[in-house]
Amino acid sequence: MMESLSPEQFAAAQRASLDAMSGLASKALEGFEKLLALNLETMKSALAETQEGAQKALAAKDLSELLALQIELLQPVPAKALAYRRQLYEIAMNARTEFDKVAEANYEANKLGMENLMDGAGAYAPASAVAPLAAWQAAFKATSAWYDSLQATVKEGRCCINRI
Repeated sequence: MMESLSPEQFAAAQRASLDAMSGLASKALEGFEKLLALNLETMKSALAETQEGAQKALAAKDLSELLALQIELLQPVPAKALAYRRQLYEIAMNARTEFDKVAEANYEANKLGMENLMDGAGAYAPASAVAPLAAWQAAFKATSAWYDSLQATVKEGRCCINRI
């Protein structure tokens, strides 16, 4: 008969899950902190530029000078918006990369645990259960191979997209 998890194994599994969740929460907070810093810096910059623009507008002597100032102030806006978008994208990609690492590590650990469980079940299975267990193991291996292939394709696609 198969042995159940010992209290130490159960505690270790719980600790590993808690560590994974804590790590994810920590990475989420790091990403949020970076996003907050980006937005705060953007707001400070916008406020300073608005004050400077208002001072220049008040100093304008006529309508043509005011229109020229407006054009001057609006010219850098698209480049600044693009820079903000790039920084935002970088923060999001870094956070996703960290989450992907944790998810992949958990997947590998769970896959290994499932393989060990099936191997253990095979050692204690009655003769009548050998064929169904072998079919289950074959299905599990095929599913794992399919998932691994899918993950490799997704990673390759992300790599290509990130180069654009």
